Amino acid sequence: MIGPPPVSQTARGVFGPLAAGTYTYEIYLQYEDEPPPLLELRSRQPLVVAASVPPVPTLVESTLILMLGLLAAVGVWTIGKAALR
Repeated sequence: MIGPPPVSQTARGVFGPLAAGTYTYEIYLQYEDEPPPLLELRSRQPLVVAASVPPVPTLVESTLILMLGLLAAVGVWTIGKAALR
């Protein structure tokens, strides 16, 4: 086989958060056996970051419990009023 041996490891990189836009990332392979470490560009890819969606507003748990109680009270009151007719 001529050249360096094939890479048998998975590499992972984490970056961000990034502002919305288009970026370019590059992947290099480093040969450490060379006298000065040799870097070889293996891949250059675009990365498109979309604008984030604003969070969906939610209610605090205590507010949900209060609303559930009020809904139950209105339901009991409505059923009781209908039963009296």
